[in-house]
Amino acid sequence: MATDLLEGLAKRGHRIDCLFAGSGHEMPERLRDQQNLRFIWGTGRQHWNRWYSRTRIAAFVSGLGLRALASIRLRRQVVQRHRLEPYDVIYQFSSIESLAVPSQLRKTVPLVIHPETHTGGELRFLVRERRLARRCQPAHTLAIAAAVMSVRALAQRILIQHASLLICISSVFRDHLVADYRFPPERT
Repeated sequence: MATDLLEGLAKRGHRIDCLFAGSGHEMPERLRDQQNLRFIWGTGRQHWNRWYSRTRIAAFVSGLGLRALASIRLRRQVVQRHRLEPYDVIYQFSSIESLAVPSQLRKTVPLVIHPETHTGGELRFLVRERRLARRCQPAHTLAIAAAVMSVRALAQRILIQHASLLICISSVFRDHLVADYRFPPERT
């Protein structure tokens, strides 16, 4: 869906800077050929079998941290590019966490977030299914997952308030975002 969206907007003449917190990846050919489309990669590269990535849990938690740091590092790029060619809107696909959007820009450029999931809902179901989870994995794994999801849900609840608009995939998903994060329904 993201590829179709980017291709369609670029073909209509919109200038788009795509920022990714991770290290560079090969893009689909139909996107590489679009002159209005620029890809900016962060520096979040995770190395495997290090002290922070030896276990699946450690790799998951450290991966979240590395993506967050890479997003924060991208702020400088966002500010520089906005100074050269001011943005009309910042559209964030997939994630609610808007760490790469500097606060001074959020005050002047509308932020549109198009989330695919939200951690508050995932946490709610993790808690509901805890008995099943405890039969399938060690209790400490469930505890770590719940702790990480609690921190992310809190961060999302704060950061989502910066959005001028939320694009929701369905009315049910919208209702969950509104209820879990107290987001104004008129801005969805």
